[in-house]
Amino acid sequence: MREELAALTAGYEARLAELEERYPAVITRRIAQALVEGRLGGAASPGPSEPPPSLTPSRPHALTPGEPPSPPPSLTPSEPPPSLTPSRPHAPTPFEDAWIETELCTSCDECTRLNPRMFAYNENKQAYIKDPRAGTFKNLVQAAERCTARIIHPGTPLDAGEVDVERWIERAERL
Repeated sequence: MREELAALTAGYEARLAELEERYPAVITRRIAQALVEGRLGGAASPGPSEPPPSLTPSRPHALTPGEPPSPPPSLTPSEPPPSLTPSRPHAPTPFEDAWIETELCTSCDECTRLNPRMFAYNENKQAYIKDPRAGTFKNLVQAAERCTARIIHPGTPLDAGEVDVERWIERAERL
């Protein structure tokens, strides 16, 4: 019993270390992509010649209970500068690898039935992307849409010249 507990603990600690190493990069990449695409709310970043927004309160008096604070004028949302507005619906974005939250896989077989060369199961019968080049971006998006656990993240296309790629990019953005 102790050996089994020790083996489970070691496996858990190894998996936790792997996740702690991998997820900060994934999260950072997602935040950077959202910033580039302008999907995060709030004010646009100040330009190189603009000073940072003031952090001083906009009212000199103390707030009464229940009175919402108003942000300083420099922090109110505004239209992004023309240089940050995309010129077409899908402006080029940084490349993002497709990935699966393997540890949350329910082994539903949707992805492996769709493209068994692209998707496979590990020793725990949890899906992972075996070869992202063994299929199309369309396959990745369809697998993500069919996944019952919603753990497949198609990233961005490897081949920008793929047939109907704009359509599949739009569908991927809704996931």
